[in-house]
Amino acid sequence: MDSAGPGSPTLARAYTRARELCDQVGEPPQLFQTLFLLIHHHASQGELRKTLELAEQLLQVVESAGEPLPVVLAYWARAFALFYLGDYEKSRADLEQLMTLNDPRAHGPLAYVCGVDPGSSGLSILSNLLWIQGYPDQAAATIRRALDSARALDHATSIAHALTFAATVAIFERDAPRLEETSNELLQVATEKGVELFRAWAGYFHGRLLILQGRPEESIEKTRAAVEAIRGAGSQLALPALMISLAEANAAAGRPQEGLVQLGDALTVLQRTDERLHEPEIHRLKGALLLEGGAAEEEVESCFRQAIDVSRHQGARSWELRSAVGLARLWEGQGRRDEARRLLFDVHGRFPKGTRLQDLRQAADLLEELG
Repeated sequence: MDSAGPGSPTLARAYTRARELCDQVGEPPQLFQTLFLLIHHHASQGELRKTLELAEQLLQVVESAGEPLPVVLAYWARAFALFYLGDYEKSRADLEQLMTLNDPRAHGPLAYVCGVDPGSSGLSILSNLLWIQGYPDQAAATIRRALDSARALDHATSIAHALTFAATVAIFERDAPRLEETSNELLQVATEKGVELFRAWAGYFHGRLLILQGRPEESIEKTRAAVEAIRGAGSQLALPALMISLAEANAAAGRPQEGLVQLGDALTVLQRTDERLHEPEIHRLKGALLLEGGAAEEEVESCFRQAIDVSRHQGARSWELRSAVGLARLWEGQGRRDEARRLLFDVHGRFPKGTRLQDLRQAADLLEELG
């Protein structure tokens, strides 16, 4: 798994054969482990509905077995699939159940059997989910717990997994220093331990860092190389994030039309895989790039509205705020100041008092401008 990547065809054949043997002679523990490894494989391929189906089977195996099985892995698997499908409330419920049941001393060794530590990985996913739902301070505290837990276990893939989600929080926050520090550590761990997939992801994070540093042309080159490396490791998960990065870099380089092509590709992947983690951002960025390219303002507004609608459906309050700022600025330019003020006041007011978020500061500044 570490050398060839979790999406390796060789692994797929081995897991499928193991499942066939389990159906013939396997006991519940063997079936449980085989199902979990199949989940890992299908998740890496971005086959999220299949991942969710297998996770439900895993929970059924636990319930029907006449012996105790590590149910934390079943909750982890279902939460993982639900998170990428954009079903945040159900994912969070499973993650909280996982945290209640997880015993680091008892369950930590599962990382060496199934490739992932459910405790630190669950915390990592939860950190990203909390940020998206509008709790950035809780997200920061949770990712620190995830990193501490993975490092205490001293399991390379679990550490790399936690660092990947830590880097993603830094991207959400547009925090260049933290992104640089985290991606450098990820590259070091992945290189030392030969974990090829995470070394490729470190390249992607360096590409995102170059955007924040105002070096879009270098970012495009770095990100394209990372996309090839990630696909080369057999992974198809989170491809929309890679395409968003290329779109932002092209926009920063003064090529919004090329950025729109990348966003079109991201929507195609979304429709194929049902991976909806970044769906609001795709629509928001499409609106921003259309506006930059001189498109009709009605088309731009439609994109911002779609981003807001998807965000509200998902309960993705941070994405909703970012899209609302874009729409409010559009309306301000059209003289629709009252509508812009009402929109921002509503979204801004649904965040807990004292929340520290760059987008909230921007919204507050815009509200002040609007009077």
